[in-house]
Amino acid sequence: ISAALQVSELSGGAFDISWAGMRGIWRFEKGKERVPSDQEIKDKITLVDYREIEINREKKTVFLRKKGMSIGLGGIAKGYAVDMAMQALVNSGIKDAIVKAGGDMRIQGTEDGKPWEIGIQHPRNRDKLIARLKLSNISISTSGDYERFFIKDGVLYHHIIDPKTGYPAKECSSVTIIGPDTMTTDALSTAVFVLGPEKGMKLIRSLKGIEGIIADGTGKIYTSPGISLE
Repeated sequence: ISAALQVSELSGGAFDISWAGMRGIWRFEKGKERVPSDQEIKDKITLVDYREIEINREKKTVFLRKKGMSIGLGGIAKGYAVDMAMQALVNSGIKDAIVKAGGDMRIQGTEDGKPWEIGIQHPRNRDKLIARLKLSNISISTSGDYERFFIKDGVLYHHIIDPKTGYPAKECSSVTIIGPDTMTTDALSTAVFVLGPEKGMKLIRSLKGIEGIIADGTGKIYTSPGISLE
């Protein structure tokens, strides 16, 4: 929760674990798809504000200041779990491994003495890659609008909700973040997706040890200085 709040601060609230105050009004399960009314969103979005989450580090407690608030760690806990799983492998003497959970991955050591080759899926073509990266001892997370979504009346609705509007973020189709640990890359991939290409890349460039690849809604690719797609 503490790490999540740090990313909330960095992103100006684009990442916000108190999104869970809106839990249930959007449904993405096949056969149960649901688009909430504008009024439902208006009523629930008042419960979304990371600044109302209070942590007491000494007592190890969390207090939500607004009645009805809730927190959901889906945007960061998976990355944390990947890090812990990899640490368990390393502690047991395994030097070369990949741990993957959904779009989050920790890459350790090498494959036959060479960096692991990791492909980044094209958001609109499952058989195509937008990048092949050679990586070692690093974490990588991808957030996309193509994993949990539905189309209604010709409009694509996906599960990455902008905490400030209550609606799916519109400017990106895929965001990949590379960084020192998977908990961080997990949260940042969501934050950058919500921010959009311009603000998102600005955030990436401001963070030491972080690189990123952004595909916008038209398929245009943006990369940070440390990434080459050649």
